[in-house]
Amino acid sequence: MKPEVTVREIFISVLLFYGVSAHAEDRSNAGGYQLPEGILAQIELGKAGLLKPFFSNEWYGVASERNGLSRATVGVALSGGGLTGYKDETTSFVLPITALQALPDGRSYVRYSFSGSVGVAEPTKVSGDARVPDFLVQYMTYPDVNTMFAAGAFVERAYVDFGDATTARNGYGLRLDAAEKFSENWGIYGRVQYSLGESETKVDIAPGLRSVHIQGDDRLYLQGELTGQFRTEDAAVIPEDWVIHPSLGMLYNQANLESTVDNFGVRSSGVLGPKEKYGTAWANLSFEKEVPPGDWSPNLGIGVEHEFVNSLDAYIDESTYAIFSAGASMQMKNGRRIDVGYSRHQGLNGNRWSQSFVAALTMSF
Repeated sequence: MKPEVTVREIFISVLLFYGVSAHAEDRSNAGGYQLPEGILAQIELGKAGLLKPFFSNEWYGVASERNGLSRATVGVALSGGGLTGYKDETTSFVLPITALQALPDGRSYVRYSFSGSVGVAEPTKVSGDARVPDFLVQYMTYPDVNTMFAAGAFVERAYVDFGDATTARNGYGLRLDAAEKFSENWGIYGRVQYSLGESETKVDIAPGLRSVHIQGDDRLYLQGELTGQFRTEDAAVIPEDWVIHPSLGMLYNQANLESTVDNFGVRSSGVLGPKEKYGTAWANLSFEKEVPPGDWSPNLGIGVEHEFVNSLDAYIDESTYAIFSAGASMQMKNGRRIDVGYSRHQGLNGNRWSQSFVAALTMSF
């Protein structure tokens, strides 16, 4: 009979967000037996940098935030707020908690993830403070050490307060993910998500007079990312115990809005029609120090991003961004993992920027 795999041994492999070190791989085999294929796959895909986009919700948050604030900007402009002078400046605080439950087959897991974020906007012509909680349950499986598939369901809520107006959306849907390391240095990740939802917008027109508009608000989200891994044995200029991850990515987000009447009998769908389309592409280079469990691993990233479609960009002139990120992570000896990080997307025209602070906790049971 095989020895029992402990929680600690499972977590040696689950260096989930920013990669996993060769030291961890050595320690995972210290017990003198072969770990389950699911753990070995997480080691391999983690080192390849393919688990970071899976466990991170950064780009989905970027797309959702820009779509929501752009929708509000167009609404204000068309309601007599003027045609110029709009900016988008937002700071977000994100607190995700993830738990993994290993299944008996040795290659599958159930992932439970709760994320709560608070967005605070700088005072501009259109600024709103946001609260965005969501909960996800996913089945994950690893057919081999280079491949991952995941499928699950989620519920989400977004509430934004603009002062004299509020908007809230409740949604639920399905999410599919896949990752494949197809060569020694390269792999690919993909995500498909569809959310069924309903939004409610309230606008204070005058004292005691408020318009209320409720409509269906369904959303399709697609993301793909090509990621590499290079160490000192690949290029002598890379310091020992450091890994470089170049990546090319792209996302597309589309909101399909139902045409309904508000409480005054006025029929409308979106501010510029029934479909809101947003897409952006990016190139990024990240640097991470590979360390054994119990040590802090610093990471740093730089990149550039360009929007290739934005149907709500009429009043904010911003399509190209510089990206910067920095953080650190630690795999603790009791099996828990902590990740802290900062990222910023800075528009090159100075009309839009967003930054986020993240503190994440990962556990297993």
